[in-house]
Amino acid sequence: MNHSVYLLILTWNSKKHILECLESVQRLDYDNLHVVVIDNGSSDGTAEAVRDGYGDKMTLIENGENLMFARGNNVGIKYALEQKADYIMLMNDDVAVDSRMISEL
Repeated sequence: MNHSVYLLILTWNSKKHILECLESVQRLDYDNLHVVVIDNGSSDGTAEAVRDGYGDKMTLIENGENLMFARGNNVGIKYALEQKADYIMLMNDDVAVDSRMISEL
C-alpha cells in the first residue's frame, strides 16, 4: 500500500526558486504524492507563477500575508491533516530533489 505523502513547500517572494523546486518535484517517482505550496503573501508574482505553471499538478494555498515560517507551515499542515495525509513532509522552496527522495524513505 502506498501511503499518502503531502509535500508542503512554504514560499515567500521566491518566484525563481519555487519554480526550479517544483520542476524537480515533478520528477518524483512516488504515486501517492500531493504537493502543496503555501504562499506567504508574496508580492513578486510568486503565487501567480506557481498557479500558471503548476496549478493542475498541485495545491496552492495563498495566505495573503507573511505568516512567517511556523505559522505558514501550520496552515499547510492543517490542510494535509484535513485531507487525511498519512505522512507530511516539509521542504524549503530553494531545494532541488532527487527523483527517489520519497520512495526510498
